[in-house]
Amino acid sequence: MFGETHWMSGGGFHMWFYWGGLTLLFIFMFYLLGRLLGKSSKVDKTPLQILDERYARGEVEHDVYEQMKADLSH
Repeated sequence: MFGETHWMSGGGFHMWFYWGGLTLLFIFMFYLLGRLLGKSSKVDKTPLQILDERYARGEVEHDVYEQMKADLSH
């Protein structure tokens, strides 16, 4: 009824859709894996690095920062 050209054009579309979806799935999986592995590196920070970050964000005032830094250095 439709001939071979109709079947081939629809099949080609479906193959592109299938492989494109599969590619996007793999990209998404690697993205999530990278985010999960990136979070584990935060555990490796020293207390002084954490204090420096808190000071940079403005969570700790200068006087308190200096005192805590001196305490951590000993």
